[in-house]
Amino acid sequence: MGYQLKNEYLTVTVKKAGAELTSIKNKEGLEYLWCGDKKYWGRQAPVLFPIVGKVKHNTYTHEGKTYHLSQHGFARDMAFDEVTQKENELVFCLHANEQTKEKYPFEFGLNITYTLIKNTIKITYEVENCDKTKMYFTIGAHPAFNCPMVEGEQFEDYYFEFEKVGATRLIATPDVLLTGEEKAYNDQIVPLSLELFKDDAIILSKVVSDKVTLKSSKNPHSVSVNRKGMPFLGLWSPVGGAPFVCIEPWMGHTDYLSNGDELSEKKDFISLEAKEKFSCSYEITFK
Repeated sequence: MGYQLKNEYLTVTVKKAGAELTSIKNKEGLEYLWCGDKKYWGRQAPVLFPIVGKVKHNTYTHEGKTYHLSQHGFARDMAFDEVTQKENELVFCLHANEQTKEKYPFEFGLNITYTLIKNTIKITYEVENCDKTKMYFTIGAHPAFNCPMVEGEQFEDYYFEFEKVGATRLIATPDVLLTGEEKAYNDQIVPLSLELFKDDAIILSKVVSDKVTLKSSKNPHSVSVNRKGMPFLGLWSPVGGAPFVCIEPWMGHTDYLSNGDELSEKKDFISLEAKEKFSCSYEITFK
């Protein structure tokens, strides 16, 4: 079942496994969140930690040791240690353990907070370095939204609308590693099509607009994701006509082909000194 937040606008459900959203319904019962059908993609809104995307060869080194870490890290696959519920807020906590240290050698604390405010969900990530030395990480979101949202419509009836124009697209290989090539991305309206994601995710940096909205040309429902200054954005739907799209605010990105194996030298990773904390957030608004 999971844990629920509910008000006059939305009913939101989050499970302890991965602290992952599993349902977002409006007062009429319309489901906005993808169901997680494994035919297309078995996840719904995983949290990406301690990496966003991949490190080369799924391995990295730190202080002379080599570690294996699969795409998007391990938080999405773990049952969180603690859950605290208030009237309009859920807090999920995860701490380092023997299992995580096999993949990631740092003592950390990760809190994920879901706050329901009218027709908006605010999601806050707080990372604490509980270690005695500097730690390195990235973190991001991967929510998937039904597209089409209502019966009788097609994927192609929908589009992304950026609040402001201007971004840079980071070009990736088929194995989802960044080549170093960049292209201007100045479309304010992006019609959805099967061709749009033929090269996998659209990875954007230097995005002028904080807000991106999924809209239909045939109904008034919409989903807006506000990055609140998180510096990178992913847009994705799997090849093959899956009935959902992802709008993904990130604090990092997949590895560059040119990067070495040393974790501390990875581009755009966040570093935290011992006992320091880091926090970021984004919002999803439904209309």
